[in-house]
Amino acid sequence: MIVEDEIPIRNIIARMIDWKELGFELVYQADNGQMALAYLETEKVDLIITDISMPFMDGLELCQHIRKLLPTTTIVILTGHNEFNYAQKAIELNVSNYLLKPITRDGFTKTLQEIKLEMDEKYHTLNDLVFLRKQYHNSKEVLKNKFFINLMFGYTQPHYLNHEEILDVSIESSWYSVGVMTIEDSGEEADGFWGKDRPLLEFAVYNLSRELLGSIHQDIVFFGPGNQICMIFKMHEEKNVESINEIILCLEDVSVQIESHFKMSATIGISEAYKSLTDLSFAYDEANAALEYRVLEGSERVITKSSVEKKSSFTFRKIEEQLKRLEYSIKVGDTSSLKKIITYVFSVVNYENVTINEFRTFLMQLTMSIFKSYNDISSNDEEVIFDYTIFSRVFEMSDFAEIQRYYLNLCEDLSNKIQSVREDEEQGHVKEACTYIEENYTDP
Repeated sequence: MIVEDEIPIRNIIARMIDWKELGFELVYQADNGQMALAYLETEKVDLIITDISMPFMDGLELCQHIRKLLPTTTIVILTGHNEFNYAQKAIELNVSNYLLKPITRDGFTKTLQEIKLEMDEKYHTLNDLVFLRKQYHNSKEVLKNKFFINLMFGYTQPHYLNHEEILDVSIESSWYSVGVMTIEDSGEEADGFWGKDRPLLEFAVYNLSRELLGSIHQDIVFFGPGNQICMIFKMHEEKNVESINEIILCLEDVSVQIESHFKMSATIGISEAYKSLTDLSFAYDEANAALEYRVLEGSERVITKSSVEKKSSFTFRKIEEQLKRLEYSIKVGDTSSLKKIITYVFSVVNYENVTINEFRTFLMQLTMSIFKSYNDISSNDEEVIFDYTIFSRVFEMSDFAEIQRYYLNLCEDLSNKIQSVREDEEQGHVKEACTYIEENYTDP
């Protein structure tokens, strides 16, 4: 397509070139950008030669519309000497070439020949079967990840992902279990170790996990939601202790290697065994539930659902008296007793093998007792409005000792605030007494 408002120039451009000999076909000539755009809205062209200075719509504005309609179309700009600096703005529009008026037959022919070679190379590259196969091979890991995410969450698989020979992985087995791994910082050392390369961490952990699990013929490892790395384990029997122990030992090695090589803390939760692939979504939920117990069991370990869901002997009667003592210690500002009581109730909870729900209920009851002690002694206008975000903050913590320290600091802060309120009240009473004495007992 040629877009030129000056008819003589447009005719010269159209007639001076043997388009067919160069491998082109001149399909349309437009007087201005609006005419060209109207044609392009219904027809596709491979090459557009356009002037810059035209009425109604200039060449640069036309180029902007072309890039939206036909992003791969080649554009050549015609420009006069006085307009050359202005034409530089077209660089951001990915304009292929600039032709200075007046154009010559030889110069124009050479430009078109170069454009034709580039267009042919682009066409053959996109249609080259070997190239496409290479691109597909490079994308296979992405397809695998998509396949296993769909499988684990019960989503319908696209038809092109249903063939195991394409994905080069076998999923046939009698029983299946799901593992979920999360990665957390081990401290300041991790930040210094990774620095700007931190985004590469997940890929490094993924490659290490796949290599170690592959050594025991467990080859299904993929990226899950968030920062999770997920695994599907294949087993021939539901309660095959030897197979399960082999997987656990390998995962423990994975956790140790991640800490050693990458200075990160890796915790893995494992589900019970399921017979059908359609049950993998339940297995995934179980693995996540096991992973939640890292706050009680500790990080850098493998946590199985069966090992953490034992019958608990915990009852809240065991700590009720201590919570009352805690309220009293906060009120009187006894920080020594505060530390002993917090340490004691957390040790009871830790010793009793509580479930994760019992632990969270304990944290809620502890929080309510702490704030009740302050509200009982504060004046009405200073009553604490309960901050429910405490629960979300605490539930996100994954370290038992960190939570214990958080509550000890909370108790000490409230106790200090109570003492501050009391001191202010005492100073106020003293001031009132002095004023009363001065007003009533001063010598006349």
